[in-house]
Parts: sequence; C-alpha cells; structure tokens
Amino acid sequence: MRTTFLLCLLLIGSLGLSAQTKKYIPEYYVGANGGITLSSMRFQPTIKQEMKMGMKAGATFRYISEKHFGIQLEANFAQYGWKEAPTYQYPKLYERTLNYLEVPFLSHIFFNIKKTRIFFNLGPQVALFLNDKEKSEYEPNDARAYGKAVENRFNYGICGGMGFEYRSKIGSFGVEGRYFFSLGDIFNNSKKDPFEASAPQVISASVYYLIPIGKKQ
Repeated sequence: MRTTFLLCLLLIGSLGLSAQTKKYIPEYYVGANGGITLSSMRFQPTIKQEMKMGMKAGATFRYISEKHFGIQLEANFAQYGWKEAPTYQYPKLYERTLNYLEVPFLSHIFFNIKKTRIFFNLGPQVALFLNDKEKSEYEPNDARAYGKAVENRFNYGICGGMGFEYRSKIGSFGVEGRYFFSLGDIFNNSKKDPFEASAPQVISASVYYLIPIGKKQ
C-alpha cells in the first residue's frame, strides 16, 4: 500500500516536469467547495455496516500549467465514519462520526468542450483527525470499538474523481464525484489489538465555485 502511495507521488512529479516543457500561459483559480460524504470502514475482522452520510466543505486552489493538465490543492473539513447494520448478535444502534481536516494534492486532467470542461482528478491525500462523536446503545467494549478512542490521528491514502464545470465570465461552476481509499488505520493494528485493519473509505459528491486570478477565461 505504501509503495502505491509513493508511486502516485512520483507520477505527479513527472507529470509536473513534463508540463513545464511547453509554453503555456498559466491559469490560477481560487474558490470554495462543499458537499456530502458517504463513508464506511474497512474493518478486519469485518463489521456489517451501512453507509454513513456526512458533510465536507473547504477551499480550493488550482494551477493550470498546460493545455490539458494542472494541479489542484484543497483544504477541507470532512466527516468520515460508519454506521453498524443491525444483526441478530448486535441489534442495537451504533454509529460514529469522525471529523477530519483533509488535504488532497491532485493531478487535474481536463478536456474543453466550448465553455464546459470534463476533468479527472487523481493523487495522494493526507488527513488529520480532529474529533469524533458516538451514538451508541452499547456499553464501552474495546473488542467492538464501542467507546474506543481513535489512536492514529494522521491518515493518508489515494483519492480520485471526475466531474464537469461550466466556465462563465464570473467564474467556474462545477460538480465532482470522488472516492478516497485510505491506507491508514484509525486504531492500532498489532497482534494484541482487536483490529488488523480499520481504514476509512469515502465517496463524496461536491459542488464548487472558482474565481480566475490569472489567465482570463
């Protein structure tokens, strides 16, 4: 998993170097984004779950370095977490919201169709755990994560998405769907710990507005 993460970083670096070989008038954008998240946890041993809805909102910076390529950096407040699906053995309510500050660093590949852009974003993401909230009808139990504190505050992984935007005289309006595959666990995963894996996986849908501060649209 870590090898995949490093390879993605190297890929973005090589793309960035190739982008500098051709002359292009750079484009710069700043703006805001907001939307919803649908998340669950990749637990091992597994826990039966339903997708949990949350929110995300933040700031976006985009730099276009050539005709079809740029980079995008974001700083977002995002909610991950999970909601247990009722089973015969565990019929009660349990859900947990994990609040994060996430920073994705993305390759931005796009194609213009008049004033519309279709794009793909791909790259690494790091996230810092802020706090959490539990809703539980169970007593604290480390073997099932009830009441168990988050032990690893730093998370990282790979995210990718696609969407489209409309470029107008007052800025760019867009929508994007994205998936975050976490490579980091929220709980310790040694042999003595209850979980071998406890990593978030998140689907998000967002809208955004960007203002050009470089090349005119």
